[in-house]
Amino acid sequence: MGLSACTVGPDFQGALLATQEQFVESSTGVSLAMVGLYKALGGGWESVYPLASVVTSNPV
Repeated sequence: MGLSACTVGPDFQGALLATQEQFVESSTGVSLAMVGLYKALGGGWESVYPLASVVTSNPV
């Protein structure tokens, strides 16, 4: 009775881990696809920090 309970736990944990890994991989794939689509449609990220050439204008 106790031996069968010990073998079910690791099997369940292994299946759970495999399912969680598949979820992470598919979530990553969806995120990468969304970024690719955004870029393909002309989107991009604007820099939060100004460029050095813009900041260092020389009024002299």
